[in-house]
Amino acid sequence: MAMATTTGILGSIFLVLTTGQALFAKGQTWMEVQQDARAALERMVRELRMAGTGVPSATQPSALTAFVTAQASTLVFRANLENATTSLTASAANGDTTLTVASSAKFSTGDPVYLTDGARWQQVTIA
Repeated sequence: MAMATTTGILGSIFLVLTTGQALFAKGQTWMEVQQDARAALERMVRELRMAGTGVPSATQPSALTAFVTAQASTLVFRANLENATTSLTASAANGDTTLTVASSAKFSTGDPVYLTDGARWQQVTIA
């Protein structure tokens, strides 16, 4: 009788511990999911706050807006998130297709860039 009672008590304790471990593991997984979601949301907020950063303030041919399009599931904005800037090392004329710059380190083929002299701007794509 004592053996059966002890076995029953030990079985109950084992069941409680096993259930507790499973709940703890689920809680940790849920916590990690929430932390990942918070990190992704924080990055998105940080990038949205940078909308318009590094966009030329020149108004010719027209003023550039920070946000290009805003729809229910899509938001397109202009920003220099990579802090990619450079300057000319040789004079350039209107219509030139090749420019000599101080550094091209943060630029890649296909990148859209804005050329500006402070009063006018032009968007081109690096070829």
